[in-house]
Amino acid sequence: MKKQLKELKVEVDREKRAEAVAKLIKTNYFQELQQEIAEMDLD
Repeated sequence: MKKQLKELKVEVDREKRAEAVAKLIKTNYFQELQQEIAEMDLD
């Protein structure tokens, strides 16, 4: 039973992180940051 609870907690935590990342990448700040990185010349 303890093992199942631990596995469930891990799964719930994983889903919460996935939701947080999905929200983050939709923000204007993240979009602007991605654009700036894409325009960087690293050579």
